[in-house]
Amino acid sequence: MIKKIFLALGIFIMLIIASLFILPVIFKDNIVQLVKDSANENLNASVNFGDFDLSLIRSFPDFSFSISDVSVAGIGEFEGDTLVAIGNLSFTVDLMSVINGDEIGIKTVLIDKLNAKAIVLKDGKANWDIAKETAEETEKEDTTATDTSAAPFKMKLKKFEIKNTNIVYDDRQGGMFAEIKDLNFTLSGDFTQDFTALKTKTSIAAITFAMDGINYLTKAKVEINADLDADLVNSKYTFKENEFIINQ
Repeated sequence: MIKKIFLALGIFIMLIIASLFILPVIFKDNIVQLVKDSANENLNASVNFGDFDLSLIRSFPDFSFSISDVSVAGIGEFEGDTLVAIGNLSFTVDLMSVINGDEIGIKTVLIDKLNAKAIVLKDGKANWDIAKETAEETEKEDTTATDTSAAPFKMKLKKFEIKNTNIVYDDRQGGMFAEIKDLNFTLSGDFTQDFTALKTKTSIAAITFAMDGINYLTKAKVEINADLDADLVNSKYTFKENEFIINQ
């Protein structure tokens, strides 16, 4: 009798382990298609991405997600301009928070090899204004009632990191140009607490800023190390001893 119990328990455990490998594979294609369809329906842009990985094994008991070669390219006046390109986007999520559904416990977020180019034309049109207006949004604009029944969306972030990032802001209407090359940024802290100590580290290999034809910064190197105490309940942040360096 005891042997049968252990045998049944062993089979049950094996089925659970097998499901951890199989379930992400089964639903992978459906999720990919859902994301693509949603992007095409809601954005005035061309959205593409490469490999998509969904796993419960790599970070068990957390749920891991990663997607590579994400790109959002403009259409119409911005044809050929890439608004955003990401080499790899990955994050880990508390599996139980997904199952419970009342809040999403995102623990880590990593964005690697991000390239972004924001453009404002002389007529004021911006290349990031790509969201399509829906009938539902139009209807909401015509009414003053506010729906407060939806539960708030929460994230329990513990670490956020951006690596190898390049950003360009080209405002042709306002005569402003800014470029950031090789930005690396990390933010860590326990956002599950009311009070937490946040640690940030930022490095930029070269930053350029010009306005009305005058260059205020030209390929300047920047480093920032900033720690602060955060009162997340009241949104109050107290800076500690920090370091800010431009060139030397």
